[in-house]
Parts: sequence; C-alpha cells; structure tokens
Amino acid sequence: IGMHSKSAVRRFEETFGGRQLPEVVGRLVSALDYRERDRNRDNGAGAVLVFVSGAAEVAACCRACREGEAGGRLWVLPCHGSLPSEEQSKVFRSPPPSKRKIVVAT
Repeated sequence: IGMHSKSAVRRFEETFGGRQLPEVVGRLVSALDYRERDRNRDNGAGAVLVFVSGAAEVAACCRACREGEAGGRLWVLPCHGSLPSEEQSKVFRSPPPSKRKIVVAT
C-alpha cells in the first residue's frame, strides 16, 4: 500500500467513500490478515509494508492498525527518520509467534 503525495491520499480517500487514510489502512490490513490466515491456514507468516507521506500519517496508520479488528494479531511498527535507530531497526526483526508484521513507513 503506498500513499506518497497529498493528491494520492485524497484520491484514495475518495475511492473509499471519504474515509480518512488511517481508517482505510487499518481496515485493509485487517482484511489482508484475515484473508491470508484463511487461505493459507498460516499463523501470521508474512508481512505488510505500508508507505505514507509523513511521520504524523505513520503514527495515525499504526494506531488504526492496532485498534482494528485484527489488531491483537498484528505486530505494528512505525519507521521514519525521526525515530531513534534502535526503533527503526525493529523492522528487520522477526515478529512474535502468531503475529503478522506490519511496517508503516515514509
């Protein structure tokens, strides 16, 4: 999922009935998680990478993913230049058992 410009975000939000980007991202991530678990009978194997345009959008999308339907099964990680390098390096780690890794980055 990639949203790098304000016009792309606006078109994306219009496509989803005016819903705000974080809400749509949270719903899409939950839907992907449910679909993959059902289709593959996996326990969260794989990851989702979401690109957005700024640190505020990263924080909002991370919050929406954590609060979404699949939130308890997700390991949601922010990644942007303002984070300390230790926080950024978490994106290279394996998720806890039965958790799907979701990276929301700029």
